[in-house]
Amino acid sequence: IPYPTFIVQGILPMLDERGGVFCDRLVRDADGVNREGISERYTAMTLLGLNRYHRVGFRSPFAVEDMANTLLSERGWASDIGDVGLLVWLFAEVNPSELGKCLTVIDLASTFEHSHLVRSRHTMELAWFLTGVAKAVLAEPSQREKWRPLADATYRLLLRNRGRSGLFGHRSSRVAPNAWRGWIGSFADQVYPIYALTNFARAFGVGEALDNASACADGICRAHGPLGQRWWHYSATSGRVVQRYPVYSVHQEAMGPMALLEVARANGRDMTYPILHGLRWILGQNEVGQDMRDLELGVVWRSVRFPGKARMVYQEVANWARAGSEPAAVEGLTILRECRPYELGWLLFAFSEFETAAA
Repeated sequence: IPYPTFIVQGILPMLDERGGVFCDRLVRDADGVNREGISERYTAMTLLGLNRYHRVGFRSPFAVEDMANTLLSERGWASDIGDVGLLVWLFAEVNPSELGKCLTVIDLASTFEHSHLVRSRHTMELAWFLTGVAKAVLAEPSQREKWRPLADATYRLLLRNRGRSGLFGHRSSRVAPNAWRGWIGSFADQVYPIYALTNFARAFGVGEALDNASACADGICRAHGPLGQRWWHYSATSGRVVQRYPVYSVHQEAMGPMALLEVARANGRDMTYPILHGLRWILGQNEVGQDMRDLELGVVWRSVRFPGKARMVYQEVANWARAGSEPAAVEGLTILRECRPYELGWLLFAFSEFETAAA
């Protein structure tokens, strides 16, 4: 179902050859298919997937290590904890022999100390940073005690965003403006902590962290929609879905499985059903009855969404009013025909090993 080899073909036109990085998005419009912008962050994520694809025996059409070195040498894009965490994570997996060099030119402790995202306690970026530190230790276990204080501090901050439900809010609830947003967490605010906490538990032997990762995984599985939808926003306090749409393909087939497979390897639970339920949505068992893949281009279209905000707000308010009931049927949903490289990268990261097993 995840078709990694097919996906690699979709990444090919996303490379901006002048900059040596991937684009921000590929968009289909009336003029055809066009590449827009560049993104070093998306490049790091995509390289993680391509590296795993290569590691299990396939040939990547991209020079993954060279591109990783370029991201490090031109690291002005990685100015805060999230992107720094991604960069360390990338070297720990793609080029561990150069990890020492990476950690020499990147001052993790100073980045953490001066980060505005640490002060505002942004969940996703804290999770990326914690993953980076954990992956560095898993690559070089002799460095465990050196990095333990920084990892513990990041872990404690991340847990402060965890609500009674076991799910995570977006950031500190004391940050203005829109402080109410603190306890509303996106799907990404659940997935990346699950992955980070699982790897922190492995790297530092903290069983409580794995328990917290498992509880969050259970929470997002309980909240799945009737078609396996992984909804967009959640209340960290109650665990209830706050906003359903858009439903993003990357959540269904890449980020969701990536996190669930990682925690399942650690706690031994069977996550087959929620993973497959989400994948069926991609293949056409969804609200619009259409396959989200474009087999000619090798991409997966980004989301099913409402074309206008007014319609979306109306539907979400109506859904909220039905507390405890099944979500109301929705009409007027459309497919957003764009694709971002990280979506395909995380899919490769999650499923490349299964392609090998099938082969």
